[in-house]
Amino acid sequence: MIAVKPVFKSWAPEWLIRGTIFIVILPCLLLFGLSTANPNAAAGYYGIEPADVQYSMIIFYAAVASFFALERRFFVYLATKEYFLVGIILQIVTSYICYNTQNLHTLFIFRFIQGMANCGTTSICITLIFSRIQSERAREVGYSIFYGMLLCISPISILLTAPILDAYDYNFLYKAIIFCYIPGAILLLSIMNTVRLNRKIPLYQVDWASFVLYALMLCFIGYVLAYGQQYYWLQDKRISRSCGAILVLLLIHILRQLNLKRPSQNMEVFKYRNYIIGVFLIFVLYIVRGALNITNLYFATVLGMDPIHIAYIMMANIVGIAISVLISSRLLILKRPMRLIWIYGFGLLLTFHIWMIFLFNTQADASTFIIPLIVQGMGAGMLMTPVIVFAVSSVPERLGGTASAVGIFPFYGVL
Repeated sequence: MIAVKPVFKSWAPEWLIRGTIFIVILPCLLLFGLSTANPNAAAGYYGIEPADVQYSMIIFYAAVASFFALERRFFVYLATKEYFLVGIILQIVTSYICYNTQNLHTLFIFRFIQGMANCGTTSICITLIFSRIQSERAREVGYSIFYGMLLCISPISILLTAPILDAYDYNFLYKAIIFCYIPGAILLLSIMNTVRLNRKIPLYQVDWASFVLYALMLCFIGYVLAYGQQYYWLQDKRISRSCGAILVLLLIHILRQLNLKRPSQNMEVFKYRNYIIGVFLIFVLYIVRGALNITNLYFATVLGMDPIHIAYIMMANIVGIAISVLISSRLLILKRPMRLIWIYGFGLLLTFHIWMIFLFNTQADASTFIIPLIVQGMGAGMLMTPVIVFAVSSVPERLGGTASAVGIFPFYGVL
């Protein structure tokens, strides 16, 4: 950090600073769950298939994951206040376009741009969160706060959007997001000084080609995942050609990164065994976390619950996440063995899965699922931050950016 004067103005109290950061980051996180807040309402409004709704979410994630490596160049080029203003304006403009359009391809394009802008704004918020925490525990506490909020955002999105969808069309959610951005943006711009947190580096030799290759590859992966079952996987030419494109793009991307003098994603990270283990555990957590979607589907189809009542019962899951995030961050600060934390987390998730097998075979009512949902939330919250910290800390500091960029896409699958 090279700022001569503080990031925030001297008259701003600490409670206002922290509250403002929360107000700013909330709509950024809500955008992650917006596409799946009510898939049926989205499909009905746009006249599309549920798979299209899912793909619009995947495109947003792909934009965040692919732009992550490139975003740092813009972060160090612009002053923090200027960069934040650009990101907020882009998100408001893209939200307004998503509010007005009913064209599917237009929606896909601007959801992708929205993901890029969201990546930049979220990066600023994470940096500001770290700046408000004591240095010796900033990483553990900062990651715990951010990833804990991300884990909670899906049920929170359903809870906040259900009353809106009862009164308005689906596209009104984008208009609501715009109004959510404005108060936080005005507050943050008012209390921030115009400072730089890093030494300015001119925007030359920006590796746009790697960004395009990686983004295309992630979009094709998302296409296969979203439409594969609908099109009977490799029996359909669209899926088989997409799989071929993924392999070609992956090969070109790897060869390009190996031959660049300053690669945006240094393949050297895969020389570190613990990093590979960390990324593998994120994939495992992605698969295990998917059981929560099955539970939501059970609530909707078997128990006949509407979205707002599903959101109410999912508050139990949020309670579990909050409890375990506090515990896991404390264990990290106390330097407890990482494997022990993993055993706690996966043990809780195993307990949840076994419990649900019995509950799905009985005539259980909604209240019966409260304690299992707390257990599931505790398992996910216990694992998320420790796995991320383990993976990123497994490589040298100079490779930290690449480690985060390569590992971030499977992480978003957990959400």
